[in-house]
Amino acid sequence: INMITDVERFTENGAVFVDGTELDNIDVVILGTGFKYSFPFIQKDAIKVENAFPFLYDLVWPADMEPATLAIIGLVQPFGGLPPILEMQSRWAARVFSGNCKLPSASQRLQVVEKTNANLKSKGLNSPKYTLVVFFIQYIDKMAKYIGCKPNLWKFFFTDNALWRKLFFGPCTPPQWRIEGPGKWQGAKYAIEHVEEKTWYPLKTREAGKHGKEGIYDGYISLLKRFLLLVVVFILVKYLFTNGYTTFPVKS
Repeated sequence: INMITDVERFTENGAVFVDGTELDNIDVVILGTGFKYSFPFIQKDAIKVENAFPFLYDLVWPADMEPATLAIIGLVQPFGGLPPILEMQSRWAARVFSGNCKLPSASQRLQVVEKTNANLKSKGLNSPKYTLVVFFIQYIDKMAKYIGCKPNLWKFFFTDNALWRKLFFGPCTPPQWRIEGPGKWQGAKYAIEHVEEKTWYPLKTREAGKHGKEGIYDGYISLLKRFLLLVVVFILVKYLFTNGYTTFPVKS
């Protein structure tokens, strides 16, 4: 791959670049201009996208759709893991569709979306690279609050301090949004408490000599140690016999 300057114009079968160089007989031109997300499989007025700004409340719900019968799952670019976000979006959508969680009215959702888009536009962040960006913990916490499954750290500080320390000082893991509330999982606490152990376990190598029976590697190491010990003993004995008894003069 050769780096060249920008294209000034195209000819019938080639291109002219801004530095004056030309290329002829070009077979294919690939325009790497990024991508444009769209929803051609649904009605055009169902989801509004204006200059890369999706009119989606929290990047899930069409802002002006009433009632909210459509949820967009996965249209985000997170700083963090995507699968936990997809799960939380799906949980939120299921709660809304089942009537167990209410959304703001269409006018309120639209007002929030317009304010968010205007804020991004004022900062020059008007491309899909930025309009779909979310921060992992803050975004999931926001949806968890809607659902009612966000962990109450103050409560755990007094009732289960060991778990609180894991939640506050340990890594952020998806099971923490399964400790309480809708979708509670009995194994969530265990998963949180042992996440570091389970992360490091597959990265450990086998400890030599731990299991009693020596493997090939253990046998070679043991044999090498014995050989080195014999060499040291041989050198010491030879030194004593050749020099050890002649350091003092012998009286006649």
